[in-house]
Amino acid sequence: MSEGHIDPTRAAFDAFKALPRGETIHMLNLVRFRDLASYPSGHPDADRGWSGAEAYAEYGRTTQPIFNKLGGRIVWRGSMQLMLTGPASEQWDAVFVAEYPDAH
Repeated sequence: MSEGHIDPTRAAFDAFKALPRGETIHMLNLVRFRDLASYPSGHPDADRGWSGAEAYAEYGRTTQPIFNKLGGRIVWRGSMQLMLTGPASEQWDAVFVAEYPDAH
């Protein structure tokens, strides 16, 4: 998996933080799950044996309070049916648009 697909690169994060304040942000999320979740050595969930979908669900449960505190909300959620424009080989397991009040 390429750099920046899980965690943003420093340059991408800096560009995000430089966005104007007070303007709503919509963030497109395209998520592909691994068959088996992969964690760095020593991570507390490394030995759970979760599927990628289970690990992502846990991530959602643990980050929901932060998302709410930031004023975030999911404005659209759907499932991928086909790639009309773009690489036909790209498939996504979860697709949603998150909205934030601004780039704080």
